[in-house]
Amino acid sequence: MAIKVRINTAVIWGTIAQAWYPRRALAYSATTARWWAVYAETFLNNITVAYSDNNGLTWTEEVAVAGLAAFPNLAIVLVVDSTGIPHIIWVDYLVPMGFSNLIQYTNRVGGVWAAPVNLYNAGAANISNVVACIDSADTIHITFQDATSNYMARVGGVWGGLVITTGSYPGAIDINSTLLPHIVSEAGGPINMVRRVGGIWQAPEVISAAGWGESVSFDSSDNLHVAWIDAGGGGDNIIKYRKRTAAGAWLATVDVIDDWDGTGVDALPPILTVDIDGNVYIITQKDNWSGDDTVYYKKITAAGGVGALSIFDAAITRPGGAASCYTGLFHGGSSSSLVAASYHPLAIVLQNNGFDADGYFERQTIAPTVQTNPATEVY
Repeated sequence: MAIKVRINTAVIWGTIAQAWYPRRALAYSATTARWWAVYAETFLNNITVAYSDNNGLTWTEEVAVAGLAAFPNLAIVLVVDSTGIPHIIWVDYLVPMGFSNLIQYTNRVGGVWAAPVNLYNAGAANISNVVACIDSADTIHITFQDATSNYMARVGGVWGGLVITTGSYPGAIDINSTLLPHIVSEAGGPINMVRRVGGIWQAPEVISAAGWGESVSFDSSDNLHVAWIDAGGGGDNIIKYRKRTAAGAWLATVDVIDDWDGTGVDALPPILTVDIDGNVYIITQKDNWSGDDTVYYKKITAAGGVGALSIFDAAITRPGGAASCYTGLFHGGSSSSLVAASYHPLAIVLQNNGFDADGYFERQTIAPTVQTNPATEVY
């Protein structure tokens, strides 16, 4: 049985999950035993967080950034450091110029959200996406695309300058145990991986000749797992998967969710998460035209075995005809690997609420418990 709990009181922007890339908007702190989630209230409105101190059974909601012109389909990213402090990075919409061109940052210390800090202004160049992760030394790594593919890091509480990477259109980033950032990006067709060693971006490694919507995570043994969308043999988009071993060898590509290929149904961008035992979970949904709002998943064992297509949530209605798969719990970082493997697969999915949505935290449990109580809102 699964636990399914509504996390929000204020409605969530309905198309926040309708994006090119999966979100990193859920985190867990082993230090404080607290779960955190972040989302945007309706379009161009507050950035709001919800947190749970009892493994997701109840949630408290609070506004992190009030009344701003956030453009959340270009990402609101949440990471939590080793002391339990949450950090949020997002793309802001600069109204007078009419561009999605600001990257901003805030954190919560002593129960108070700091005033937003402008990390980067792209001027007249739109920022197409921003993704982030945190390593075991509490360094925050972000990557994004404007006119170039860029990288920034917050080391010791100080944001460093902009560095241009060797990739293009980054879709995901994660860090291995030796604190080396790995960025997976689209390069005008191919999906590549670039990593930074000794302060130098290495030559791109080709993962796939084509694709988009990539999702990435390291496991505890420094194997890198990548899932993405690509065309299947029957002409419909399917989800593919590839593993890079800690030794640097790329294993063969697997058509991991191709069950709908040739049926006129496309798979939507995957959420890929890894549990503490190295098992991979890929969560997705069919496209809006399928008439099927069910959220599905497949498990890939640490040994490489691919399980059957399984139902994650059959009682979901996608918001506004968009997508329900919002975010999973990513393995990389200072604490998420400490979550029990029995909790997986876990994710936050979105349920239709008019043109907006409600968010539901879902995880596995031994006890047959289902909770549907709403969050408590804090101002």
